[in-house]
Amino acid sequence: MPEDLYRLPVRSIDSGDRRSHSVAPSPDHSCFRMPLFRPGTRVGYKGSLCTVSHVLISRGELLVYLQETKDTVNADTLILEPSRLATHRI
Repeated sequence: MPEDLYRLPVRSIDSGDRRSHSVAPSPDHSCFRMPLFRPGTRVGYKGSLCTVSHVLISRGELLVYLQETKDTVNADTLILEPSRLATHRI
């Protein structure tokens, strides 16, 4: 990929200079990673793969219904790769 893709135009307020300058990319603190449970997602539960049926938030707990079980499962007991979520529009 070309390096110009990651360069952002910067305007100097003091000098009135409107030329583009390259800026080193800063670490993105506006994103975070967390598991995203939604219907159809495959998760690990007790050593096997299961499919999420639906999700419920009850009394501050995130509960997940799995198609292979009849009971609700606490989301903390499931294994799922975290997704990257942005706190601003990209």
